[in-house]
Amino acid sequence: MAWTAMVMAPQSPHPEGDVTVVLRVTYNTLEAIIRDEFMLTESRVSH
Repeated sequence: MAWTAMVMAPQSPHPEGDVTVVLRVTYNTLEAIIRDEFMLTESRVSH
């Protein structure tokens, strides 16, 4: 019961889970952008 209350509490002093999710999304976005740029550069060089 106490564990459920802890999980449900929105005001966490250390929201490490949220930070991890944000970092993961940011990393995936940056990775996709870099991959797109690399593909564009590669196709431009090959032509």
